[in-house]
Amino acid sequence: MTTHSSFAGLSEEAFRTHAASTMAAHATATERKQAIAYLHSTLQKDSASIDSDVKALFTRRRLAQKHKKNYESLLPMAAYDYSKTASVFTETSKTDAEIAALLTFPNVDINIGTRTLTTDLNFTGEYCTLSGTGASGSAVDGTLACTCKFIGNITLAAQNVTLKGIHFHATVDSGGDYNRHITHTGVCAQLVLEDCIFTSDAGAYDTRQWFWGAGNFYSGNLTVRNCQIGAGDDGYGCWGIADVNTDSSHTVLTKLKTIEFDRNLFLNNAGSIAVRGNPANPNELAKFTGNVFRLDAGKSLHASFWAVFEANNFNKVLVTDNVVSCPKLAGDDNSFVQTWSKSKYPWVIRYRSNNITGFNVGLSIPCAAGFYAPHHNGSDFSIAHNTHTDVDKEASWLWDSNLSALLGTYAPENIDPFDHIPHGLTAGTVLGPDA
Repeated sequence: MTTHSSFAGLSEEAFRTHAASTMAAHATATERKQAIAYLHSTLQKDSASIDSDVKALFTRRRLAQKHKKNYESLLPMAAYDYSKTASVFTETSKTDAEIAALLTFPNVDINIGTRTLTTDLNFTGEYCTLSGTGASGSAVDGTLACTCKFIGNITLAAQNVTLKGIHFHATVDSGGDYNRHITHTGVCAQLVLEDCIFTSDAGAYDTRQWFWGAGNFYSGNLTVRNCQIGAGDDGYGCWGIADVNTDSSHTVLTKLKTIEFDRNLFLNNAGSIAVRGNPANPNELAKFTGNVFRLDAGKSLHASFWAVFEANNFNKVLVTDNVVSCPKLAGDDNSFVQTWSKSKYPWVIRYRSNNITGFNVGLSIPCAAGFYAPHHNGSDFSIAHNTHTDVDKEASWLWDSNLSALLGTYAPENIDPFDHIPHGLTAGTVLGPDA
C-alpha cells in the first residue's frame, strides 16, 4: 500500500479512495488507530504548509505596495506640461482622398461619424474595416439609417474587408451599357457588408448593377446582413443586379464557401441575384434567409429578369423566412428562386416559411437531362410551409432547351428512389411529377 508524505498532489476523489483503502487494509482496532494517526498527521503537515505559503504571499504583497509607493514619490520629477503640447488636443480631420488612400493598406480600421464623403473606394489592403458609427435600425422594417455616406464606386482586390454602417451611393454615369457600383479588380474573398445602404442614380435605371463579379476574382465567403439595396428611384434596374463570382457566365473558375444574404431589404430593383458554382467542385452553402424583396407601385421587373435568387451547383441551399412581392411578367416564367445542379455530388435544398406574391413560379428546380435532382432523403431536405398568393405554379421541376421553367421533361441524371423530387411537397400546382 502506498503512503504519502503530503496529500497536496491528490484530487478529492484520489484522496477519498486512498483514505478508504488505508482503513480497509487493517483488521484490528489498534491498526486502524495507526491508520487514522497517519492520515491526521499528514493532513496537519499540509495545513501548516498552506499557512506558511499564505504568510509568504502577504509578505510579498506588502513589499510590492512599498515598492509602488517609492515609485510614486518619484513621479513629480518627471512632470509633463500638457500646455506645451497642444497638438495632443487638436482634432485632426483627414480629407476624403486621404481616407480612400488608407484603404489601400492592410490591417486598417477606420471609423467615421456624421459625414458625407465624395470619393471612389479601392480596397487593396487585407483585413480592412470601414465603419460608420451612427448606423441604426432594421433593413427589413424600413428603419435602417446611416449618418455616414460615401458617394462613389467601390472596387475590391483584397480579402477580409468589412463595410459596416455606411450609406454608399453611386452617381457617375460610365457612359457604357452598365453602371456597376461594386466591382472586382483582383483576388478577393471574405467580404462582409453589414448595416449598410446601397443606392444609385448613375445613368439610366436599366444600366445599374449593384455587385458584379466580372473577372472571376471572388471566392470564399460573402456575408450581406441587415443591408438595404435600392430605394425610391435609386434602385438597380438592370436584368442582373448581382452576380457574385462571374460575369453572368456558367464558366466558373472560383469556389464559394458560405454565401449568406440575411435580413436584407431589396427595394425597387428590377433584376436577378446569382451565385454560381463549378459542377466538378461545387460550392458549399447558399443562404437566402429573412429577406424582403419588393417593388413600389409603378415599378416593374426587367424584361429579362428570371428569378430573385439563383444558386447553382451548391452542396446545400437554404431559402427560408423571406417575404417577396413582385408584379408578374405576363406570359413569362419568372421565379422567386431558381436552383439547380449539374454536379454528380448529392445536394439538398431547404425551402420553408417563405411568403411569395405575384410570380409565375415560386420555386424552380430544373430536372431535365444533364441536371441532378436534390437528395430528398438528406436530413436538411425540406420543401414545406410556404405561402403563395397570385402565383401561377408553386413549383416547377422542368426546363426546356430555351432554359424555360415552364416546359420540358422530368428526366434528372440521378432519378432513383433517393435522388428525385417526391410527390406531394406543395399544396398548389407544380410542373413535373406532381403535374
